[in-house]
Amino acid sequence: MTDERRGENEGRPGAGHRPGLSLLLALLALLALFSPAAQASGDNPLADVIGHVAHREVIIPLDLGFIDMSVTNHVLFMWLSAVVVGVLMLLAAAGARSQGVVPRGFRSCIESVVVFFQQNFINKYLGKENGRKFLPFLMTVFFFVLGMNLLGMVPGSTTATANINVTAGMATVTLSVILVGGMREQGALAFWKNLIPHGVPAGLKPLLFLIEVIGIFAKVFALTVRLFANMTAGHIVLFVLIAFIIVFKNMFYVVIPASVVGAVAISCLEVFVAFLQAYIFTFLSTVFIGAALHPEH
Repeated sequence: MTDERRGENEGRPGAGHRPGLSLLLALLALLALFSPAAQASGDNPLADVIGHVAHREVIIPLDLGFIDMSVTNHVLFMWLSAVVVGVLMLLAAAGARSQGVVPRGFRSCIESVVVFFQQNFINKYLGKENGRKFLPFLMTVFFFVLGMNLLGMVPGSTTATANINVTAGMATVTLSVILVGGMREQGALAFWKNLIPHGVPAGLKPLLFLIEVIGIFAKVFALTVRLFANMTAGHIVLFVLIAFIIVFKNMFYVVIPASVVGAVAISCLEVFVAFLQAYIFTFLSTVFIGAALHPEH
């Protein structure tokens, strides 16, 4: 690998961030609940911690028999994120009509984010023409995921992106855009044909075609697990820190200050992670779509 390519990879969003670190911290925190002090206390809130993070509450039951269409708390906050994002975008659009050419206030913030995404990697990976076509979808993905992540930080709420069904649904939408966009750009047959590199011996083509098809779905799996794992791990660490107060109640004068300080620090980190994961999800979606549009690259 050349120094230029190495520097490019290091500069990519998420190149130095892996969900394994967050999961390791969550695992260490959970193991602490099995310590002798925790067992001696008789109160082990492990089940409550896991239950709160993965809590699924049915708000409106609607079981059709062959499919369960019940509205859960995760669905509710997913809808709430869509409404909040929609209202904020309408406010920004209204500001565009009233302010003229020069953006100010909230409209300026939204336009700065859009221009940042467009100039830094959407146009780079998709090209200017395709970048304009896919910009609305990609920015909708970013703000929608960001809205769900931030709403999960509100006390008494739930994080929809900590539900793997939600992240799988988002990744499936991206998969649809990858396939439809690639076939429209290259042609329905040419898209699947171009999955196999040129000059490959005929005997290897079926195997390579299978590997490339699996690779497409592996990308979607990566989108699903990455967002789910990071949002879940952060919440587990946060709740376990609070659970320490119950577990080590005989040492409350030491544990409470440490738990509160740790919880505040993790909460601040969670806000950063909320933005980071929305950014990475959008970035990876752009890269995957670009690979489908321009297989030669």
